[in-house]
Amino acid sequence: MLRGKSMNALIAFRALQGLGGGGTIVMVQIVLSDIVSLENRGKYGSALGACWGAACALGPVVGGILSQKASWRYCFWLNVPLGLLASALLLFLNLNPASKMSFTEFSNHFDFLGALLLVLGTGTFLAGLSLAADRGFGDPATIALIAAGPLLLVVAGLVEWRTPRMAIIPPRLLKTRTTLSLFGVNFLHGIGFMCTLFYLPVVFQGVNGDNSLISGLKMFPVSLGGALAMTVSGPLVTFTKRTRPIIWAGTLLMGLGAGLLILLSEKSSLAAEMLFSLVQGLGAGLLSHPLLIALQAAMPLKDMGACTGAASLYVVRTLGQTTGVALGGVTFQTELARRLRAIPELAGSSTEASILQGNYKDIKAIMPAELRDQVVVALSRSLRMIFIVLLPVAATAFLLSLLLRHYSLERNLMKDLENIHIVAELPRGDDTDTTEEK
Repeated sequence: MLRGKSMNALIAFRALQGLGGGGTIVMVQIVLSDIVSLENRGKYGSALGACWGAACALGPVVGGILSQKASWRYCFWLNVPLGLLASALLLFLNLNPASKMSFTEFSNHFDFLGALLLVLGTGTFLAGLSLAADRGFGDPATIALIAAGPLLLVVAGLVEWRTPRMAIIPPRLLKTRTTLSLFGVNFLHGIGFMCTLFYLPVVFQGVNGDNSLISGLKMFPVSLGGALAMTVSGPLVTFTKRTRPIIWAGTLLMGLGAGLLILLSEKSSLAAEMLFSLVQGLGAGLLSHPLLIALQAAMPLKDMGACTGAASLYVVRTLGQTTGVALGGVTFQTELARRLRAIPELAGSSTEASILQGNYKDIKAIMPAELRDQVVVALSRSLRMIFIVLLPVAATAFLLSLLLRHYSLERNLMKDLENIHIVAELPRGDDTDTTEEK
């Protein structure tokens, strides 16, 4: 990232960075699930959530300061000492020794074809959405990409269903109403959360004219709400031994937050911006960890190991997040292009092209003031469409959450381990689930 000389280089290096960051996020949850009993995972997950929330609150502010006062490259330099510190701390991590799998064994068990098709299908579909923002949905290339993406995902599903290898998302997890609904809620949670994180700064910088530092400070309520909700949700799960009420509350707050964000405009007060952002952050934070606990409680015994649940959940959540950014982008760009074309003095100008490319700083230079105000209104109304789209997303998540059943979190760990060993010896295709359902 530091040596990036072009946008292609930045994208490639960002993808490399994402491999490490994504793996780290999942491994933390896997380790937590591996060493903490199901009923106590909530409170430990809250501690992780508080750390995550604090980092999310500080990150935009520190990044804004570095970009404003020094260079954007320092944002990536900052990751070097932090990464080295985290690596050093891992030396003191004392976990129970586990049998290691050789690379040959891993190659013989991992579903490479399913993973490749999953990535290609998702990437193709998202590329189609991105292309639609520039060329429209009637463009042949757009149609081809949007059609090919789901087709590849269907093929990936068939491969996952039939493969004798370790599937990325084991199809047996989708055979019950609860696990299928949880994956759906998790996917929609990823869409809503990432859309908010990605496009709220555009509201602050494009509509309000804030610089990167002020925009980072204004994102603090989202991070604060998420951190508070994640900190509270864990002890609530541990104390009540229930996940469904928290998931219901989270989806409702996400819907309320999206509805409130629709009200934002170029005339909104600072208090309104902060309050509406806080509500959205609370909803997203409440869903973060209880979804994983609920999934692991509802999983068949053979899949109750840490890796299957945590990895599958985060694969789906990541797919939701990437879909959210692409969906928000095509919604915003399509609406913005339509509204800018409706301004006669701006249509076809270099200023219009610059704004469509995301150069919102150019808006301040538009003269006369009446024309500038028209552009700001167009930008504000276009961003509003993103939050309008998030309303049915949150509503669908809530409806799916109503399908969840309650599973007990009180387990005898040693007995479960013995049962898992017994179930693992069953012939292929026997997906007996001895988990008690209430």
